[in-house]
Order: sequence, then structure tokens, then C-alpha cells
Amino acid sequence: MLNEKILLDNFYATGNDFDKLRNIIEELKEVTEFRKCTSSDIAILSYLGQSKETGRMYFCKNDIDTIDFVQDYILEQLKLSGIDLEDSDFEESHSRFEISRKKIINSMKIEDVYKNGGFDELINELKNTKFMIADSLGRLNFVSDNFLATAERFGLKGNFLATPNVNRDSAIERQFVDDFKCTLVLKRYKNITKAFSLLSGKYQPIDQKVLFNIINALSKDESLGKPVCRKWEVTNFMTSVYIEFPKKADELQSFYGLSEKFVPGLWLATSDTGHCSLKVRGTWRHKDSITFDKEILKKHLGEIDIAKIVKEVENTIFAEYNKLPERLCELMMQDIADPSWDLSTAGGQAKYFEKIKGIVKNVFEEIDMLKAIGLRNRNSLFKQFTEEFDLTVNYTAYDLATGILNFPERVEVAAKDNFMKACGVSPYANYEVKKEEELLLL
Repeated sequence: MLNEKILLDNFYATGNDFDKLRNIIEELKEVTEFRKCTSSDIAILSYLGQSKETGRMYFCKNDIDTIDFVQDYILEQLKLSGIDLEDSDFEESHSRFEISRKKIINSMKIEDVYKNGGFDELINELKNTKFMIADSLGRLNFVSDNFLATAERFGLKGNFLATPNVNRDSAIERQFVDDFKCTLVLKRYKNITKAFSLLSGKYQPIDQKVLFNIINALSKDESLGKPVCRKWEVTNFMTSVYIEFPKKADELQSFYGLSEKFVPGLWLATSDTGHCSLKVRGTWRHKDSITFDKEILKKHLGEIDIAKIVKEVENTIFAEYNKLPERLCELMMQDIADPSWDLSTAGGQAKYFEKIKGIVKNVFEEIDMLKAIGLRNRNSLFKQFTEEFDLTVNYTAYDLATGILNFPERVEVAAKDNFMKACGVSPYANYEVKKEEELLLL
């Protein structure tokens, strides 16, 4: 049973039981609303602070006729009313201004929020994001920190978005005046609502049960065996499930005579707040490291054709399940050291080490490891990996390739997806040194 934490940006649930995931997806569906509206229906309310005396949080509307919003005017009006804001961090401004006749101060009883649950964390989020939105009926909604990331799709860009203050909110409000059609994604717990996304008016929500529909359809292929859920994860921005086909792994290992097991699988993801497309990735797990190479994406526009997606998965991902083990067999036959080198001598080991470095360097270039993890991480990983080899042992290209496949489990990087994909395609790279480099080793 979900509680008030469902409204937090850091909401997170995980497990490996399909039934529990189904229950959470059903509960999320019940609390999520996709409201079609126009931008003029949305009012940006800047958070000013809260007062112990009145027990209220105060906000100001941004419907003023000015180039620069004058923060000290708002504070002055509150002070004249005897309201002292304990957590305000506004800096004094001296811009010229004209104030419209409309009421620009709104407030909310903190007590009304806590009547619905323990919302300390939600209030703390508000103090960081520093704004709420009001709908056409005047109802106040908390706002996710990721709300502006989706709003950027409407041209709301610039450094000002990163700085939470009234000037930012006023600039956004002015762009909302253009009255474009949009979809506001809201989640509700009791009487408290929070906006997570501002999406295109054409946005079509995809029921997150589509993940199960795809898995069930794929499970009909008896050659794969029964899928096993290794892990699922749910946040307010993405739901993902990772499944594997252990029967297929056993079959591939036996058929190709591999000494190690490589487990094929799928990683599927979607979002009920528009933060990611429907994704299906073909994965491989070697030991505890997971990589991928093929990926299918479907944007949230129109109906999702399950049969069409299943066909695409079969043709794009399943059809190539023999490709990796076949390539690994080829790499097993490719020795790294030249037969003429004496690996018991310093000279032989020096040539061996240079060749290993040459091959790894070329593979890193071919899979664009620089783009995947950046210069510093790439150089550090290159040094660490190439220095791990025992130069008295005759390795094959298979050893280098599987070593790179294991990188995602060993190394933490920010762009994890890019890293997993780069490592996933590494077995198909050329594990030879360039001709001119080979001549130098002779």
C-alpha cells in the first residue's frame, strides 16, 4: 500500500516479484492524472517563506507588469501586515516597477497539509524548488524539481532556470502567456497534489502495464524458456524491469562449448510522467556485470502496438542471440602474444605488454570509450586494466573482451547507460594492433 511518500521526488521501490510490481503499477495509475490544459491555465506561485505567527506558507503570483520583479516590495507588504518570514532568503532589489491591481499574495495553512499525512519531506522539497503552481480553479499543487526539465521542451531554457527565485518564476509565467496546449501530469495523495511534468498537448500516456504485456507476449516463445525477473525498480520518473532467460543461457553455453555462462535478457522501461520513452534493451550478463547493445524506443504518441513491438524485439534482439557466443568463440582462437616471444624474459614481457596496451587502446577508440565515460575515467580505466595482466600467461582476445564486458560491475561512472552500451559492443571490435604498431613490436 502506497503512502504519502509517493509524492516525493526520491520515491523508490524495488524487488524481483512480478505480482508486487503489478500492484504498485495499479496503485500509481489510480493516483496519476493527465490533465489536458493550456499554459494560461497554469499560474506560477513563488514561495516566499513561512510564518510561525500565522502558521501559513506564503506565495506571490507573477502576474505583474514589470521587467524585473521587485522582491523587496513583496517583503515590505508582508511586514506591513505583521508577517515575519522565518526562512526567506530573498536579496534586496532596487529595480523600478509597476504593480497590477490584482491580488498577488497567496497563502496555505501548513496544518491543512499535515492533515493528509507526514509531509515534512514534501515541505522541505518546496523550500528547495521555491515554487508551486495553481490551476484554473485556483487549487495549489506542489511541484517536482524535475518539472522544469520537461518544460524546457516548450522553449523554456537558459541559466535562469537553475536559480530558484521570483525572477525565474516571473520569466516562466511570461512565456506561459503564449497559451500553448499542454498536458499537466499530477499525482495525488488524499487532498495533496504534486505536478511532475509539463508535456505536449499531443502527449498520450502509456499504461505501465505495457511492460507486462510485452513480457507475456515474449514468454510464448518456448525456445527462450520461462523469463525470470532479476530486478524491477519504480520511481516517479521511470519504471523498469530486468528479466533473464536462464534456459537460453544454458543452451548457448552447451552448444558453443563456452567455459563461462553468458545470460541473455531484456531490460524494459517506461514512465508515467513522460521522463522517458518506452524502451526495450537486449542485455547480456557475464558473472555480475550487465551490458547491452540493441535498443528499441517508442515515444508516447498514439497507441502502442504490442504485436509490432514484440516482432521488433524478435527481429532486432532475439535474432542475434547467437551473435555474441559465436564472436567469443572466434576470440578464443586469437592469441595475443607472438609465438616467438619468450614470456619468461623481460624483453618478451615488454613486447607483450605493449601489444596488450595497443589492442586495448584500439578497442577503446573503436567503441568510443572517451565519449562514454570522459577522458579522466577512460585513462584511469585503461591504466588499471592493462596493468592487471600476468605477462607470463598466454592470453587470448577472449580474455580481453570478457574483461571489458565486466567493466560495468567494477567501475562507477555517471553516464552508466553509455558505459554499458560501449562495453556491450566491445566483443565485436577488432582485437588486432594496427600494422604500423605491430612492426614496432618485432
